Amino acid sequence: MKNFLFVCLTIFFSGSTLLPAKTADEIIDSYFNAVGGKDLFRTIKSLRMDGAVKMQGMEIKLMMNVVHNVGARTDISFMGMDGWQFLTPTGGWSYMPFQGQMKPDAMPEDMVKEGQSQLDAQSELLDYAAKGHTVEYVGTEDLEGTECDKIMLISKQGVTTYYLFDSDSKLLLQTIAKQKAGGKETEVKTTYSDYKVVEGGFVFPHEMISEMGPLQVSAIKVNGPVDPSLFTLPAQEAGQGK
Repeated sequence: MKNFLFVCLTIFFSGSTLLPAKTADEIIDSYFNAVGGKDLFRTIKSLRMDGAVKMQGMEIKLMMNVVHNVGARTDISFMGMDGWQFLTPTGGWSYMPFQGQMKPDAMPEDMVKEGQSQLDAQSELLDYAAKGHTVEYVGTEDLEGTECDKIMLISKQGVTTYYLFDSDSKLLLQTIAKQKAGGKETEVKTTYSDYKVVEGGFVFPHEMISEMGPLQVSAIKVNGPVDPSLFTLPAQEAGQGK
C-alpha cells in the first residue's frame, strides 16, 4: 500500500514530465491553422502590401510586391524622392536617392544570398523540409509578459531565424534574424501585431515594428497582377549602374 501511494505521489508531482513534448511541426501547424491553413497559403502566387512608417514626424510610404520564387521589390517614397530595391534568385539592385545614392547599385552577393527568404511569398515555414530548411523547437520565452513557443529555422542558405509564437493564440509575434553586415553578425528583430482577415480568408499582421519604426499596413492584396518588369533593371539605369 505504501509503495502504491509513493508511486501515485511521484506521478502527481512529476506529471509534467509525462506530457508529450511540443514539436516544431505541431507549433507550425497550429500557426497556419490560426492564419487560414496550409492549403490556403499554398495558393499564394503573388503578394502586395501597402503601408507607411512614421518616424520623427516624417512619413515613409512603402509598397512591397512579391511574386513567389521570382522576385521581391520594395518601393519607398520619402522626402519627395522615390527609391526602390528588388531581389531575384540570381541578384538584386537598389536605388536610395534619399541616402545620397546617385545611381542604382547591385546588391552584394552575401546580401542576395541572405535575402532569398524574401522571395517566399507563402512563408519559409510552409513545407520547410521540401525547401531545404531545417527547424528545431528551442523552448518557451517570455515576450513582454506573453509566453511564446520559440522555433529556430536554418534556411537552405544557412541563415538562422528565430520565430516566437503566442502559446495561446498561436500567432507569430516576433522574428529574430541573424544577418551579416560588414563582416559582422547582427540581429534584426521584427514584431508583429494587429492581425486581420483580408480577402480570400488569409490572416496577416497589419502592424510590424522593426529598427525602422512601426509600419502600419493599409492594404494587402493576394494573387493580384504584378508587372514582371518590377524585377528587372531598365536599360538606361543598367548603363548607369555599371
